[in-house]
Formats: sequence, C-alpha cells, structure tokens
Amino acid sequence: MASRPTTQFPTVQRRLAVFGGLCLFRSLNTMVVQSYFDPDEYWQTLEPAYCHVFYQESLNDGGHNDFLNDRNIDNSNISIHEKCPGFTWEWKRWRQHRREMEDYDGTTKGDNDDNYSTIIPTPVLKFLDQSFHGPARTYLGVLPVWLYYKCLKSIMSTLTTAATTTTTATAMTTSYWWWWLVARGPMVLWAVSVAAPTDYAIWYVAHWLPTSHQENDGAAAASNSTPTILPGWCLFGSLVSWFGAFSMVRTLANGQETMLLAWSVVWVAPELWMGSTTTTTTVTAHDDWSKSRIIRASLAFFLGGLATSIRSTAIAAYVPLGLVLAVSEPTIVSQITYLLHPCALFGGLGLAAAACVDRLGFGIWTLPALGNFYFNAVENHASLYGAHPWHWNFTAALPVVTGLLLPLILWEFLAVSAGLWQSRGTRNLTIVALCYLVVLSLNAHKEFRYILPILPIGCWLAGPAVARFCTKSTSSDHNQTPKRQLRVVRLLLLIVPNVVALLYLGLFHQSGAISVNRWIVRHALQQRFDKNSNWEDDTAPLSIYYLTGSCHSTPLHSHLHAPPLQFATVTLDCSPSCRKAGDCETQRFDQDPAQYLTQLLLGKETTTTTTQQCETNVDTNDDDDKQESSCAAGVEPSQRPIDYVVTMSRYREALQPLVPHLEVAARFPFHWRGVRLGRWWTLGGEEDISSSSSLDQGYYYYSLGGSSSRIEVSLDEMIVLRQEDDDDDDNPTNQFKRNAVVVVLELLL
Repeated sequence: MASRPTTQFPTVQRRLAVFGGLCLFRSLNTMVVQSYFDPDEYWQTLEPAYCHVFYQESLNDGGHNDFLNDRNIDNSNISIHEKCPGFTWEWKRWRQHRREMEDYDGTTKGDNDDNYSTIIPTPVLKFLDQSFHGPARTYLGVLPVWLYYKCLKSIMSTLTTAATTTTTATAMTTSYWWWWLVARGPMVLWAVSVAAPTDYAIWYVAHWLPTSHQENDGAAAASNSTPTILPGWCLFGSLVSWFGAFSMVRTLANGQETMLLAWSVVWVAPELWMGSTTTTTTVTAHDDWSKSRIIRASLAFFLGGLATSIRSTAIAAYVPLGLVLAVSEPTIVSQITYLLHPCALFGGLGLAAAACVDRLGFGIWTLPALGNFYFNAVENHASLYGAHPWHWNFTAALPVVTGLLLPLILWEFLAVSAGLWQSRGTRNLTIVALCYLVVLSLNAHKEFRYILPILPIGCWLAGPAVARFCTKSTSSDHNQTPKRQLRVVRLLLLIVPNVVALLYLGLFHQSGAISVNRWIVRHALQQRFDKNSNWEDDTAPLSIYYLTGSCHSTPLHSHLHAPPLQFATVTLDCSPSCRKAGDCETQRFDQDPAQYLTQLLLGKETTTTTTQQCETNVDTNDDDDKQESSCAAGVEPSQRPIDYVVTMSRYREALQPLVPHLEVAARFPFHWRGVRLGRWWTLGGEEDISSSSSLDQGYYYYSLGGSSSRIEVSLDEMIVLRQEDDDDDDNPTNQFKRNAVVVVLELLL
C-alpha cells in the first residue's frame, strides 16, 4: 500500500485558482495559433461534428449546395457519412468494405443488411469484422465538439428568434460571429478541456516528487517533504514549451490522448513514486489514502480504455504503466490479480463505453481502435502517407517535442545512472516513455504529434533539473543564493527560443490555409450585403474550388459557416485506394494542373464535391468511348460556376489562362521557400531563388536592398482567384496582405 508524503498538498481554493489561471493562459494561447498543422485537426473532429449538427439541416433545406435534391435524386436512404463532405475515408471505411464483400458474394450494391449475414454468420465474427474493416476513427473524440456545436446552435437560434428587427450591419456581425464561434470556438474549448487539465495534472503530480533523489520506500519517503517550488518548475516547463503551446490547444486527438494519460498518472502517482508497500507506521498514518489504491487505479485504467479508443497507440503507454504498478505488488498472485483487476477489467470498460458512443454515431457495433490498428500495423497502409527510419522518433521527433527540456532530461538521467539520485518514479516514468517510443517506432509512418504524450513525462523528469538550473548558481554550493542577473539570463534562455518558435510557426508558417477561408467568408458577406438588398432570400451557393495540389489542405465547412452564406466546395482526392494505385487526383493535378482543370471543367474528373463523388460512366456502345459524367453538382459540366479558386502560387501560371475571368484577389504566405543574401549565400536551393526570377515563376519574391547586398526572400503562397469587381481597387480587404516578418525586415533595412 502507498503512503502519502507529509508535504501539505494545496488547498481546494488554491487548486481552483491554479486551474482557472491555466484556463486563462491557454485561452490566450489560442490567439497565437493561427496556422495549419495537420489535417486531422479539422477533418477528424470539427468536420464530422459539423456534419451531424449543421449539415443535416442544410440538406433538407437546400442549403450548402444540396445537389442531390436539385437533381431529384432520392437521398432518404443515403447515410450522412455519404452526404457530407466532412467525412473522410476513415469514417466511410466500413461501407467501402461492405461493397467489396457484397460484390464478392455475388450480390448487388445497395442490398439490405440481411445479405451480410450470409458472409459472417456469428455475431462475434461480425463485430470483429466491423471493427477490423470498419471505421478507423471514433466518435468519442468528436463528442466534445459535437456537444459544443449543439449548444451553440440552440443558443444562436434562440437569439436569432428573439431579435425583432435585423439590419444589414447586425446581420453581418451575426454572420461573422457565427463563423468565429464555429471555426475558432472549438480551439478555446480544447484550451480549457484538454490543454489546461494537462497542465494542472503536471503541476499536481509534481507534488509527489521527492525533495532529494533517494529511494522512496517506506517511512523514509514520508519523511522527505517535497519542496513547494518544484511543482511550479515542472509546470513552468510545460507552459514555456513551444510544442505544447503549438499543439495542445489544437483540436487533435493526440491532445486528448495526452490529457487522459496525464490524468491516469495523477490517480496512480503514489504507487509510481513509492510503490505499493510501506512500513506499518506509515500505513497507519495514511490508512485512508492507501485504501483508495484500487479505486484510483480503476479510474486510471478506465481513462486508459478511453484513450486507447481515441488513439490506439495509447495502449503502448498503458501496458508498461500497468506492468510497473503490478511489479510493486508483494506476491506473484497479487501481481497477476492487479493486471486483471483493475488494469484489464477497467481498461475494457473504457473501450466498451467508447463502443457505445460509436454505436450511436455509426449505427453498428464497432471498435474503431481495432480498425485503426489493422489499417496502420497489419496492412501497413500508414506508409502510404510517408515513411521514416526506425530511429526517427528518437533522433528527430523527441528533440522537437521536448525542445529545450531534452538537455535537462539528459542531465537528470546522467545523474541517476551515476548513482547520485535514485527515484522509483523516475525509473517508472522512463520505462513508460521508452516503451511508448519503441512501439511507435515499429510503424513506418511517424509524425511529431504522435509522441505528444511524452511531453508531460518530460516535464516531470526535467522538473528537478529545471529548478536547479534556474535557482542555483553552482551544483556544489546549495546554500548560496544565485545572483538575480544570472537567474534572469537562465530564464530567458528557456523562454525566448520557445516564444520565437511559437510565434513563427503559430502566426506565419502555413497560416495561409486558415486565412484563406476567413478572407472568403468576409469577402462573400461584404459582396452579398452590399449588392443584394434581399440578402435573406438569397440562398444561391457560392462555389469554391480547392486546387492546392494536396488533399485536405484547408479546413472545409467548419470554417465556412456564416449564415446566410452557403458554399459548394470541390476538393482533391488522395484516399488510400488511389494512393495504392498511384493515381490520385492530387498527383494528376500536380503533374499537369492545366490538363486537370480542363477535364474538371468539361466534367471528366471525379473530384470530390460537397455531397458525394462524381461518378464517371463509360459508354461502351460509343465508338469514341465518351465519358458521361454523373456529378453531384446538379448542373451541366460546361455550366459549372466558379466563384473562388484556392490554389498555390506555383500553379497560377498554368491555371490562369483557363479561367481568364478570374484574377488574384488575395494572397497569403504559406511557408518560406528560400533566402539569398547578395550573390554568395543561399538557403533553400537554386530552384527557389533566382535574381532574375519574377512573379511569373510562381513563387513570390521579395527583394530588399541594393544589387550587391540584396536580400531575396521566396515565399510559397496560397492565393485566391475570383472574378474581378469594379470596386476591387478601392476595397482595402482585397489588397495584398504581406506577412509581418517581411514588414519587419523592410523596416530594419
């Protein structure tokens, strides 16, 4: 049984104050995160939630370009997963598998579910098949945003109904507030429900850290009081981490996994640091704390089941966590019992709770964690999205995620390995972190965000080293008060590089993907209200063609929601099926943008639209093998309207002749391509920087200074093409928006 240290834990009032401060800090954190990090941030949380809350209504009312109703197609039997463009292949994977199985069984597409019973006769096998070949994403991770959208829709509907008169100015303000609440509101929700609780868990668990790095067994552990400043330094490591500030407030499932793992450690912190056995004196003093050991462990592994359902990789952290806790049990029988109860039992209950949520979302019993594992590990299809060497998590991802904490962690490890400090908690957390990294290294596809759960562990491991680095002048003189100037310098060494990295990556790098939809909404609202006095009755959708050379390069309808505006979107496909065949729309467009757009305008492409994919049927009776397009656009291919085209600056020269009526209306920086200083130093490659290049080369060039000391900056930009209006030159919103970094360079030079 575990003992609680004699250190007085913070009072309830102080805990609430700390949590409130963290919520405020992370909410402000969202203001400097205006960039695009990963498609899953939107396409696996915001877009599915948007489809269920807002899109069903729009399909029935003819909103958002309800092409099916325009073509008099019966869509009563079509699932929302097929109707709404916010669902990617991960959400439709089960339906695609059913079609393949039905074709293999000799039945036709669209038959009733009774035909499926002839393929898999038993309910257990059916459940396993629906799990392994079913959806790869769970609705449990979408649930917070879904609830937020439902409440938001109810509140806004009530306020709209209560309004007696609506002026144009009021309508524009309301529409823009709609956009902000739907697009940016979930990030604030993540800040207070994911990022802030993770920070609080780091601060709370740090109270269990020992004051001296000695073996924390028995009464000796209880006699060592934790210094009150150590939890603050562990929290400091989390708050100044650029990667934590950059990713934890984003609506990523990785953030939820990180938060659940951190809170699991909260519940089992006494056992991690002090084991399950203590002396009789200590047990008597803390009998009430030790009695709750199994209850707390049950809560921890229930959260583990939820985390595994959201991200199947979470099991790589919870298995070693359960093992290190079970090893501290006194006998082999108790160790096996601990693994079964609470580890396996309550972990399974967490998975069962998630399965119930997915039953409501998908309409079938399935465990998406198994589908995710089967797709990524068994079929190894994750490598279709990129492959990295086995050591990448250790040599590239870990330094990026932990940042400046990594040298301090290594400092702590060197001291532990030298025998100066011996901490059970340090060993246990190190085992969990290493097991997690090793298991994730087995898969070829790796990303920085995948090892985000390592960050809280890094804060706990580096906490003592951070405290010593910032508060002690030398390692040998423990009683000397450091000079204030030296302390400030050391603090700045940890703060300034992280702030610079956050500002660049949060406000500039790939910021165009977010800014472009915001600009389209503002421009469309201005055009709609300025030119149409009957704007309430104008339900004609505006079309947006996203031709950026990559799929899911921007958010979709979750960042276009601004009633009464309605948008019809066209995106490029890059699903695993086409990646395996090596013939994706993204590849064809990148290889020959002009040919692809020509085929698209003629109706010969199968580009994904707002409702469903266009199906191309080949008439074999025709000598010319003409392709008849069955597109969801509801109009003849030659009559396809184009209101906006979103593309990259490098494709402009190829696309412009095909749409001469469209002009560049706005451009937004995406990322640096290269920098050249004079004629002797280049960063980025010769194909990116050329002193003789112009805007016609595709990338945008800034040239600062004279010919000999010229600084040339090449930017890859995301641009918006639209039909030029008469008042474009007088509209300040249509002016070219230059990045703040370039403006600063111009001012300095």
